[in-house]
Amino acid sequence: AAIDAVIDKIERQLKRYKEKIKAHKPTGDERGRQFSKKIFEAESIEASSEPVVIRTQTETAKPMSVEEAVMQMDLLHKDFIVFTDAVNNDINVMYRRKDGNFGLIEPQRG
Repeated sequence: AAIDAVIDKIERQLKRYKEKIKAHKPTGDERGRQFSKKIFEAESIEASSEPVVIRTQTETAKPMSVEEAVMQMDLLHKDFIVFTDAVNNDINVMYRRKDGNFGLIEPQRG
């Protein structure tokens, strides 16, 4: 009986989460922005002071709110997520801090 209660509770939480995501989706035909993520690695400190690209990955920065970005990180167990802010249409980065909290990097146009 206790296991059934836990399963029911988890199912309700998932249903609420899915409904919340659907409610936060932007209207219209907005598409996410493409971005490339490059990982750098220095061969050695003595050999070169310049990093070398060892992997490039292209992802879509989907439009979402800050709250939805946090939920996506928790759901997908990611340390960071790049997304388009649904309010101001800027690319933002949400990351998990070492203390377990979250940090948000918002670009400032210069």
